[in-house]
Amino acid sequence: MGVSARDHPEAPTDAPRWIAGLREVAGTHGGWVFDQYGVLHDGTRAYAGAADVLRRLKRRGDRVIVLSNSGKRAEVNRRRLECFGFGADCLDAVLTSGELVHDLLAARADPFFAALGPRCRLFSNDADAGVIDGLPIQAMDRAHEADFILLCGTAGASSTTAFDAEFAAAARRGVPAICGNPDLMRLDAGRIVTSCGAIARRYEQLGGTVRWIGKPYPEVYLRCRELLGGVAAARTVMVGDSLEHDVAGANAAGWTSVLVTRGIHADRLAGAAPAAPRAALLQTLCGELGLSRGPDAVLDELQW
Repeated sequence: MGVSARDHPEAPTDAPRWIAGLREVAGTHGGWVFDQYGVLHDGTRAYAGAADVLRRLKRRGDRVIVLSNSGKRAEVNRRRLECFGFGADCLDAVLTSGELVHDLLAARADPFFAALGPRCRLFSNDADAGVIDGLPIQAMDRAHEADFILLCGTAGASSTTAFDAEFAAAARRGVPAICGNPDLMRLDAGRIVTSCGAIARRYEQLGGTVRWIGKPYPEVYLRCRELLGGVAAARTVMVGDSLEHDVAGANAAGWTSVLVTRGIHADRLAGAAPAAPRAALLQTLCGELGLSRGPDAVLDELQW
C-alpha cells in the first residue's frame, strides 16, 4: 500500500530553502517531475512563466514529465496541457494515476487486481469512463452490486458524505475500492474543493477497504523511473503544491522536493511575510499533516 504522510507523526526539523526561481536549485539535476494543478495552471488558465520554465529545462537536455493524481487517462491530460501551452517543447511525457489504474486493471499481475471480478461501480468527473475503456469490465449502477468500486472522481459531489448510503451497503458486503486520485483537495479555478481522496477516505471510515494508486504511493514512482529514462533519484526533482502528496511522495522516492505555495496551501503560506514566520508556518503545517520531513525548497510560484 505504500507509506502515507500521515504515517509520520513528528514535525520536520530541517528548514527548507526559500527560493525566487527554479534556477536556484537546477544545478546538475537531470529529471524534473511537475504536478499540474496549482503549479502549471489553475484548471482554467496557465500560470505566467510556467511554460518558459519547462522549455528552459528541455533545452538543457533534461527529462521533463508531468505527474498528476488525475483519475483521467494521460492522453486526456496531455491534450489539456497542450491547450494551455505546454506542448512537446515543454515536456517529454504525462503520467496520471488514472493511467496507472487502467494499466493495473489490464495486466492483473498485482494480486489485488488479479482478484477483482468484472463488475465495477465507477465514480468519475465529467462522466469520463476512459479508465476502463477497452477492458472486460461491466459498469454497474450501484456499489453493492459491483465486485469493486473505482473512485476516479467525485461524480459531482461536493460533500464526502454524498454516497454514504451506497457506500455503507457496499462496505457491509466487503466490496473493495480503488482510489485512482488520492488528492483530498483540489484547485478548481482558484477555489479549493473536495477531491476524490476525501471520498475514498470516507469509504474507509464506513468500513470499506481502499487500494490507493497515485502520489504519494509507490507504484506511480516506479513508472516515473521508466519515463525519466534512467535519471537517478538523486538527480530528480519533484515540483508540486501538496505537502501530503507531492512532497511526501518525492521525499520517500529519494527525490529533491520543491513546494509551490500558490496552490492548495495558499491560504496558509502564500504571500505571508517575512521569511522567518513563513518558515514557522510551514513547519507547523507539516506537523499538522504528519510529515516528518518537509520540502527541500519552497517557491511562491513557478518561475525560472
